[in-house]
Amino acid sequence: MEKDTHREQVKGVSGKDPALYHKTIEELIEVAVEFHGNGKTRRAENIYRTVLECVPENIQVNFNLATICHSNGYVEEAIEHYNRVLQHDPDNYQVLFYLAGAYRDQGALDAAADTYLKAIDSEPDHADAYYNLGIVHQHRNESHQARKCYLKTVALDDTYAPAFYNLGAISYENGNYDESIGFYERAQVLAPDDIDTCYNLALSHTRKGNLIEAVKLYSYAIELSPDDGDLHNSLGQLWKQLKNYDRAESCFREAVKLKPDYGAAYTNLAVILHTIGNVDEAIECYSKAIEFGYQTEIADHMLAALIGSNRTSMPENYVRDLFDSYADGFDDSLVNELEYNTPLSLMKTVMCHAGEKCRFESVLDLGCGTGLAGETFRGLCHRLSGVDISSKMLAKAEGKGHYDTLHCSDLIDFLAATEERYNLIIAADVLNYIGALGPLFHHIGKRLDDKGLFAFSVEKPAGDGGCCLQQSGRYAHSRDFVEKICCESGLEVRECLETDIRKDRGDWIKGQIFVLRKSFPDFF
Repeated sequence: MEKDTHREQVKGVSGKDPALYHKTIEELIEVAVEFHGNGKTRRAENIYRTVLECVPENIQVNFNLATICHSNGYVEEAIEHYNRVLQHDPDNYQVLFYLAGAYRDQGALDAAADTYLKAIDSEPDHADAYYNLGIVHQHRNESHQARKCYLKTVALDDTYAPAFYNLGAISYENGNYDESIGFYERAQVLAPDDIDTCYNLALSHTRKGNLIEAVKLYSYAIELSPDDGDLHNSLGQLWKQLKNYDRAESCFREAVKLKPDYGAAYTNLAVILHTIGNVDEAIECYSKAIEFGYQTEIADHMLAALIGSNRTSMPENYVRDLFDSYADGFDDSLVNELEYNTPLSLMKTVMCHAGEKCRFESVLDLGCGTGLAGETFRGLCHRLSGVDISSKMLAKAEGKGHYDTLHCSDLIDFLAATEERYNLIIAADVLNYIGALGPLFHHIGKRLDDKGLFAFSVEKPAGDGGCCLQQSGRYAHSRDFVEKICCESGLEVRECLETDIRKDRGDWIKGQIFVLRKSFPDFF
């Protein structure tokens, strides 16, 4: 009698399929499971729904329908069916695992984490549960807990490549590049043809300065995916760092050939062409970068420099990004390759003016960068402060321990906000990134004490121009221009010396070192 009743209920819903008309519940489930296994999920779903109208608590049917709903994006309904199964079998690992995944897909991360933990409590030896719990922790920005989960994953299954990959990503984000290399290498052994692993391993080697190893990895990745413009662009950036401009140019040209709207690669190609003296084509490539919307402020600035524009300021983003990108190898490149020694020249000029035994109560280093000037002036002052727009440069400066305080800020914004007065303000190789000096000098005049000094370097223009944007993208300032700005700002020139700033493509950049002081104490 029970089967007859069920058959009658089925008849009312499934009458459209004569083959199912007189089947029992058990027979319908068998048919649905067969459809499900053969990938005919729509037909299986219809039968599962029919069966549940008759026996709504059937565990097998609820679970199978939940998996179909889940895969089709009906996450809320899937959760309902998973929970219906757990009402009868609360410690079922498989159902708990699937339910946790549904919560994660729904964005209910707390519920997902709790459910993965229940699954682990039920059967603690499943690597998948720890791995997916790690992903939830990463989505919640809990990298420490995620790392623990991934380590447990590989402890249970040392062939779990995605867990090694994610461990590498966490180590990379934490700046532990040796560790990230180790994890990515384990992942690559397990999945040698995975492009993302190869790419991130190359990034880690790049961060460590292992550029040749990174070149090998990008080259291998290109063998795996020769039409990937991003890979060609990344390889080109490495060749640029290695100063192999021919290979860099070739890579960037291939990148824009593969992706004709690739603004970043056009910018990189423009930089190379600019470097090797192909100015006309560099102008074309900067124009392309602007056309395709990549860092348009930066490309626009360099385009202006190449065509001889008289604009008087640099985009703030350009300066910040420029020095953020230079931070890692900045000191070695500037001091050892370009023979930069401006901080020492500044200090000698200040001591010549103020006396060999001069000491300053409070010194401000404008555009302090990685702290090269701070290291030079530390012995001359009681308190040393630094300000720079690049957070990555400041991190390097902080690590050296020369400064009492460091501030990440635009220079004028900082001077306008601070109430501190300084005996000495220095700016080594900074003003060549500022065109119009008037606003800066105005605020410096306010922040110097009555006998305070301002010492700085500038690049010297080739002609008689007062302030000009050079093809290098930097500004040059003449002595006449500096003296004019001084008069407008209540400052006066006390020293001006010709000097070599640093080398550029083997030639010395000519410049000047100035020492200024306030014209009279109560000017402001």
